[in-house]
Amino acid sequence: MPNEYEHNIRKSKYLREIAKLKQYKMPLKRSRSGYEIEFNIIDQNGDVSNDSKKIITECKKINKEFPIEKEVGKNMVEITSPPFRKIQKTALYFLENIEVVENICLDNDLFLLPLGTYPGQFKEKSWKKKRYVYPANAIGPDKYYYYYSHCFGFHYHYGMPRGVFDRKAKCKTNIVEHLSTGQRPDGITVFKDLLKSNQHLLPCS
Repeated sequence: MPNEYEHNIRKSKYLREIAKLKQYKMPLKRSRSGYEIEFNIIDQNGDVSNDSKKIITECKKINKEFPIEKEVGKNMVEITSPPFRKIQKTALYFLENIEVVENICLDNDLFLLPLGTYPGQFKEKSWKKKRYVYPANAIGPDKYYYYYSHCFGFHYHYGMPRGVFDRKAKCKTNIVEHLSTGQRPDGITVFKDLLKSNQHLLPCS
């Protein structure tokens, strides 16, 4: 067992090393959290409204960067909050953004329906964006546009601190097998591979 003198010597060396490290201390990398929610739009009669473009346009007049976007269905809007390190700040911005959209809807005799799906029936009208083409072709256009125009959810986005993941790392799909053949996989092939490994997550499975 080291005597008290030896213990103090070791302790002082340790403290000196800590002091050196503190001189070159880098800022702590922190994770961030963001919120996202989808709402269905209804009119005064409780019927589904496809006026999402009108609501989005009015929001963008307030601020071009206002966090509201189109979703698959024209009856939907997506409201987000920018990611922050402190979750309280994220939540505050999120609620303020929802309140702004709600007031604009009221000015246009519309309402945000806070439910996961519409309790009645309606014929969906969808945006035909390029980013919807691949999943629609993989699942089937009828199923895809029906399900994703009838489902509205809340998403919590957690951003890991920078440096946690290697940007050069590949995701665990059959993409690696496609690359090994020397051929570049197309988007539909990649998406189908993801569906095979996550079939239980799909609403149409």
